[in-house]
Amino acid sequence: GLLIFFFFYAVKGIKKKIIVLFFICVLVGLALLLINKYLPSNIYERLFEFSDYEGGSERTSIWLNNISLLNTNPVYYIFGAGWGAYWGYNGKYAVLHNTFLAMLSDCGIVGIILFFYPIVKSFIYLSKNKNMLPLLLVVSAFIPCFFLEALNKRIFWTPIMILFLYYTYYKNVSRNIQGGELNEKK
Repeated sequence: GLLIFFFFYAVKGIKKKIIVLFFICVLVGLALLLINKYLPSNIYERLFEFSDYEGGSERTSIWLNNISLLNTNPVYYIFGAGWGAYWGYNGKYAVLHNTFLAMLSDCGIVGIILFFYPIVKSFIYLSKNKNMLPLLLVVSAFIPCFFLEALNKRIFWTPIMILFLYYTYYKNVSRNIQGGELNEKK
């Protein structure tokens, strides 16, 4: 999905976008035909049998357990229940498998706002200046974070650092250029 978005962003003109969309559809169709024809049946069933995905390694019960912890005190939603408070709550010794729920549990809405404010500010600035690479990196890193706990993993922090590097660079460049495309927008 992100690759398709990148192609649509990079390609100028409606006719060229239609041609790119056509070729993407053809490539996806060919890939599906090849997968259907050459992929062994046991691997095919494992990849495309969605009835086994319902529990998601008991993620839903772990998430509901964390929400019940937050419901014990309304202040927990605002300031959090403390670092790792969900571990062992109601006898569940498992990670949350959701970085953002873990952040909500650890530091509450206040902590989430403080954490995401500079990210959102950088994201908005770079999107206005049409710098899509760091934005695509951050989005592609945050999507899996809904299904795994990545607060101490490189896949979470590296795109954020790249985003801030781009933001700092373009902010400084825009201050040094008089007239032109990169002027600072207020």
